[in-house]
Amino acid sequence: MDRPWYLDLTESYKQYRRLYPKIRIAYTLYTAYVRKNWEAIAAYLTETGVYQSEAMQLGIQVHDFMEQQEVMPKIIRTVNRWSDKNEPVYKEIKIELDQDNYMLVAKPDLLIGEFIVEYKTGTTKLEYYKRQLEFYKYVLAKSGMTDYNMGLITRLEPVFKRGELRKAVITEKKVYQLPDVSKWDDVCYELFNYILTKIDEGALDRYISKFN
Repeated sequence: MDRPWYLDLTESYKQYRRLYPKIRIAYTLYTAYVRKNWEAIAAYLTETGVYQSEAMQLGIQVHDFMEQQEVMPKIIRTVNRWSDKNEPVYKEIKIELDQDNYMLVAKPDLLIGEFIVEYKTGTTKLEYYKRQLEFYKYVLAKSGMTDYNMGLITRLEPVFKRGELRKAVITEKKVYQLPDVSKWDDVCYELFNYILTKIDEGALDRYISKFN
């Protein structure tokens, strides 16, 4: 088998699971690319910097809390009322899809019927996350799961008592019909090539050197 051409650029980064053996393309990486924020891209790929922040850790804590509390069943009941039947539920299914040159990675919070459901903390407008649902639909479809045409984004407000997370309250919901997502093939390949170009220019080595 021929040696993959991109290994000439990525093989020296074997300690970084998001770079080797293939670059792992997730929605977080895409948002940094749209902003042309190389520092955020490098931070994601090396799991350093902002990806160790308190805000990131709070989001993880709230998501874990959802598994144990009444909020998730409430969302499931709501979606089942919309679809008028009880649908199979998949909680935080993780998809790692091997493509020719890179990996596609997606981890929706919930899949219910034809709905992709995401929880969000913070104050960013929920409309901002519609493209995340589109990306998830794209990865799901590439993996053969083609039935997800609707999206639901819920805002959660964490409630703490004596420094301990006690509950997460739903404060806002947005429902979307998701469009055709075939354009993401070109978007992901463009992102992949952008990262390789930056590595070839030495930008990743310069970023990593700040942590050594």
